[in-house]
Amino acid sequence: MAIHIQPEDGGVFEYIKDGAMMLCDKGSLPCKMKASKKVLKFKGAYSCSTIDKDPILNAIDFGICSITQKPCKACISLLDWVDFKKDLTIEKKHALIDKSYINCTMSGKIQFLNSGQ
Repeated sequence: MAIHIQPEDGGVFEYIKDGAMMLCDKGSLPCKMKASKKVLKFKGAYSCSTIDKDPILNAIDFGICSITQKPCKACISLLDWVDFKKDLTIEKKHALIDKSYINCTMSGKIQFLNSGQ
């Protein structure tokens, strides 16, 4: 059973958990989000927050980058998460929701395909 939240704008969103599938619009493959280990687990899995953007620690790899024609993990550099849950923090970092996204310095936009719930 997924945990849904309903913000003031009337939309319904889900919290992102370890194992959520992501896709970069410049990558050749989707990848699973590997959440950083945190003190708090929810239903047996770590929830994702704005700290989860390290390509190595979070195992972020989208195959071959269409901009550089090189493996993503050789050139990926992420900026900051956008559209996160501003009123809920996990270890002092904002929780990610299924409308959250992050841009890469190679001009890729990374979005969630599912929440991992």
